[in-house]
Amino acid sequence: MDQRLQSDKDTKMLVQNLLKNVMNEVSTIKEQQEVTVAKILKDVKDAAHESAERAHFLSRYIDEEIMKIGGKAGKQVENLKVLCAKLTEQFKKHLINHESMKKDLYKRFEIIEGHLPVYRSELFKLMEASEARSLGKLKELKDAMSSTILTNFTARDDRVD
Repeated sequence: MDQRLQSDKDTKMLVQNLLKNVMNEVSTIKEQQEVTVAKILKDVKDAAHESAERAHFLSRYIDEEIMKIGGKAGKQVENLKVLCAKLTEQFKKHLINHESMKKDLYKRFEIIEGHLPVYRSELFKLMEASEARSLGKLKELKDAMSSTILTNFTARDDRVD
């Protein structure tokens, strides 16, 4: 049962670590996107000062790149959300299964505890019967030895006389 609890704790820690790593990756991607967007906007302003025509084409190019990056990041975030939902569902099922197993074990313990007095009384009866047989056998052996010794001494006395 301790191993089961330890396994449950290990599973819980694994899920927590996975969620923590996922959230760290999401924040890293977001920071990278923010840095990329800031850099692109600065480039746009610099290019706008050089020429209006170049600024127009550059702005268009930057918008397309932002959309691509945003689309990729959105897909990654959506995939992470799906993964988190699956992990949460599995963890929920695991907890439900764990609770049912725990209830089953408690029921089994109650059944065993209910049978213990019966087993105890049967064991005491068997021990008393075994002790009585052993005492009877010892008495028979003692009587047999006493009669054998008495017979031997009587036979010896008869020879001596």
